[in-house]
Amino acid sequence: MQSYSYKKGENKIEREREREREREREREREREREIKLFYYHHYAILRPFAGAIGHDFILMHDNARPHTARITRQYLDRETIEVMEWPARSPDLNPIEHVWDLISRRIAGRNTAPQTIQQLTQALLQEWMAISQYMIRRLIISMRNRCRECITARGGTTSY
Repeated sequence: MQSYSYKKGENKIEREREREREREREREREREREIKLFYYHHYAILRPFAGAIGHDFILMHDNARPHTARITRQYLDRETIEVMEWPARSPDLNPIEHVWDLISRRIAGRNTAPQTIQQLTQALLQEWMAISQYMIRRLIISMRNRCRECITARGGTTSY
C-alpha cells in the first residue's frame, strides 16, 4: 500500500495558487501597460490642455470600458482630472457627436461623393476645418440645457 503525504499535496496546491497569483499579477501589469500606452497616444495633450483651461476643466468621455477601467480611474485621480458623470448610451449629450453628424451630412450633400479613402480623408479634413468656432461654442454652451433635458426625460429621448 502506497502512503500519501498530505504535506506534498498541500505544497502542490500552494505552488499552483502561487503560479495563479503570479499570472494574475502579470495580467494586471499588462493591462497597466496597455492603459499607459493608450493614454500616451490618446491623452498626450490632456494634461497640458487641462492646465491651459484651468480649474474649470472637466473631462468628458463616454462610458466605454477602457474609460471606466479601474486603472483609468486611478490614472485620472492621480492626475487630478475631474470627469463628468455621464449616463450610458447618451450620444445626444456629447457635442462632438453633433460635429460628426454635421460633417457626415456635409459630405453626403456634396455633388460628388468621395470614391477613395484618400478622397474621403480629404473631404473629412475640409469639412472639419470649415466648422466655425461659433458653432463649437454653441454646442458646448448648450450642455447645460442638454443635461437638464436628459434629467427631465429620465434618460429618454431629448430634442437634441
